[in-house]
Amino acid sequence: MHVVDLRGQQQLDVSLKKFDEVLPAAGATNAAIRISPEHLARLVRAQWVDVAQGQA
Repeated sequence: MHVVDLRGQQQLDVSLKKFDEVLPAAGATNAAIRISPEHLARLVRAQWVDVAQGQA
């Protein structure tokens, strides 16, 4: 998953937006949930960034 935590600010890479659903897991595939990237961003109050620098 492309999540970066810099100084307490959650950030999600814009490349995640190309997926209808993502599966964030708590260290194990059997602890994952299906969620839209937009919903995930709202839940964690994330900022969208281009970490991959245009390679999305």
